[in-house]
Amino acid sequence: MTRRERITLVGALLENIALAQQEPGGLRLTRVAMRTNLAYDRFQDLFVELQTMGLVTREPPYDLTEAGRELLAKYRSLHRALRELGLVASPADSPPTHDR
Repeated sequence: MTRRERITLVGALLENIALAQQEPGGLRLTRVAMRTNLAYDRFQDLFVELQTMGLVTREPPYDLTEAGRELLAKYRSLHRALRELGLVASPADSPPTHDR
C-alpha cells in the first residue's frame, strides 16, 4: 500500500464530508472514515485537527465551514490542473469532477 500525502488525505476527507452531507441521514463519521480509507483512530485525529483549523464544525451535525468549503474548492481546482498536466498518477486518486 502506498502512503498518501497529507494534502491528499485532507482533500479526500473534506470531499467525503461534503458528499456525506448530501446523503439521507447526513454525515456519519464511521462512513466518512471508511470512504476516506483511514483507520478510525487516524481519521479521528485528522478530523479533530480539521476542526481545530476551523475547516469543520465542532458540534454535530458536522459540516464544512466556509473556510473548509473554500479549501475544498481550491483543492479540486489544483487537482484538476495537475490532472490536465498529467501529474496525477491515477484517476483513483482524483476527487469527483462534479462541481458544487
